[in-house]
Amino acid sequence: MTKYLNTLILLPFAAAIFWLHGAKGVSFDYFIYGSGSWGIGCILKIVLYQAVVRRIRHTDKNILRVSALNGFFSGVSELGAALAIFAFIPAPSFWDIVAFGVGIGAIEAFLVATPSNPLKGTGLEKPAAEIEAVIAALPKGPRFVYTYLTPLLERLLAAVIHIGTRGLAYATYRTANPVPIVLALLAFVLADGVVGYRLLQQGRLKDLRVLGRFYLFFFILAAACLAAFFLFWTVSAL
Repeated sequence: MTKYLNTLILLPFAAAIFWLHGAKGVSFDYFIYGSGSWGIGCILKIVLYQAVVRRIRHTDKNILRVSALNGFFSGVSELGAALAIFAFIPAPSFWDIVAFGVGIGAIEAFLVATPSNPLKGTGLEKPAAEIEAVIAALPKGPRFVYTYLTPLLERLLAAVIHIGTRGLAYATYRTANPVPIVLALLAFVLADGVVGYRLLQQGRLKDLRVLGRFYLFFFILAAACLAAFFLFWTVSAL
């Protein structure tokens, strides 16, 4: 069934790419710009994680601080890489920036759809395996939902966050207004830090009630990022 999950995850991104190219005239270059910036950002993020975050004791007393630091490093790395790429893009349109974020979501979805485990060798490998074990023990119906539908939902919401945060970063790049990128950085501190990283590190996401609340938070954050992107794009008339 794995190949069906892979197709399910990748299909929406393939459709989005060809719709943006065919209906909105977006060059494929913008998808490459986005995925390239993500690759650069991930290299920086891994270096910072290994050099700093992993070396700090993840005790209950300081887990909130460590998680926030991890989210901050994640945001600085990915948003910083996007800003560097923006310097080489001549006045992209709204849909170009959307494609930039879709490119990031697509490369992430591709990695999720491959057999490799991106968490292997990290402190998150064990708690992630515990979640998989809980899901594998569920009855057939709920197991189908958590095995096939929630990974798709997670990738789609992540892509929306990527679109929104890169749009906010571009708003700051064009207007020198620091507020948009501060909001984008806050999204990373929450998603990759005090909420996502902390709950996974503590093993709390193996409780499906907590996992459900996490997806609700993820949905709200994605909507907020996208709304903020629309607002600053409209107000700034980029």
